Amino acid sequence: MPRACRLCSSVLYRRACCCAFAALLGVTSGRVAAQLAVEHTGAVLLPDAATDQHGEPFALTGLSGVTWLGGRSFAAVMDNSDKVVLFDLALAADGSIESLSGVRGITLDRSGDLEGIARAGEGSVLIGDERNTTVAEYALADGSLVRLLPVPAVYESRRNNRGLESLTFDPEMVWVANEEALVPDGPRASPEVGTTVRLLRVQPRTGAALSQQVYLVEPMHGPRFPFGNPGQSGLTDLVALPDGRLLALERSLAFADPVFLTRIYELDFASAGDVSHLDALDGAEFTAVGKRLLYQGGHANLEGLCLGPRLGASMHALVGVVDDGDPLSTNTVVVFRLTGLEACPADTNDDGQIDIEDLHHQHTHPEDLNGDGSTDARDSACLVAYLRRHEWAHAMRPDND
Repeated sequence: MPRACRLCSSVLYRRACCCAFAALLGVTSGRVAAQLAVEHTGAVLLPDAATDQHGEPFALTGLSGVTWLGGRSFAAVMDNSDKVVLFDLALAADGSIESLSGVRGITLDRSGDLEGIARAGEGSVLIGDERNTTVAEYALADGSLVRLLPVPAVYESRRNNRGLESLTFDPEMVWVANEEALVPDGPRASPEVGTTVRLLRVQPRTGAALSQQVYLVEPMHGPRFPFGNPGQSGLTDLVALPDGRLLALERSLAFADPVFLTRIYELDFASAGDVSHLDALDGAEFTAVGKRLLYQGGHANLEGLCLGPRLGASMHALVGVVDDGDPLSTNTVVVFRLTGLEACPADTNDDGQIDIEDLHHQHTHPEDLNGDGSTDARDSACLVAYLRRHEWAHAMRPDND
């Protein structure tokens, strides 16, 4: 029998509970999620300098990842540094930018090539370090190291400056991914072919690796440069959505117009297999994650992306940051409007856990979870999808074989 978990005492019993409550609430397992769409709404420049918690000024440069802290507050990381940049962003109901203020910094206990950041809890963030192939949790109050999450050894075979780049977090999983193919997994992207990367799922409380799925990055959107950097195409960030879906941000650099191309995809894990057991993907058989293009456009070197506040019943902000480490890019916050995503505050009984009890609480104390102005079966559908998603991940753990 599988080991007991927070949802129920076994995988089979947990499935029965979810299905029973779904039926009770009028939610069918075949419900199709709303169609997502992305539109660009605006951009605003950041200053060239800020001050940290010690009153020390520093140059603001190389923004590589961003996360929403709640309200108007956001945090970004600078690559090749020990800095987290905090700022406040006010958005209008349509996602347009009203103001950017309060830019300041936090100096961390240690430095590295910081590429991804995600809110981990009240007052802390997870940060991915490409140079040291680590994911660490830091306290925002003083920049102190809280803990390190282990990363599978296969990620040590990264190419220089093409390692851990993407990081996102939801209450049950940390998602991590490399930018371009690890050395044993295949070649880097070119104008003719894309590159193969691994999406890693990590259990945030224990740090246990849950699974790895293959993601295929698109080829460069144009020819190589005849001078200097020949160009590239890679996965630069992931965005976990509260209904269980995942977005991917790809950044392509080519001798074309625009020079940088931003692509945002919705991912589909329905047929993707776990490749954790494969030391090399080059020449191996696998089924990659599916993806659907939601947006593409030229936004300079857009490297980080996160889900921001809800703007309406099924409309949220996506907030990105531009890395100024090239002659064409400047420190910029870029905002998009994401439609088709229902709100789902899954911890309905406020016990700090997301489990079958939240679905029971929704049945006995109905709430308008998706913000559409009515309380009905659709409010439970998002929660059911969330529970089933994490149930699938739990079933894939080694201790559940």
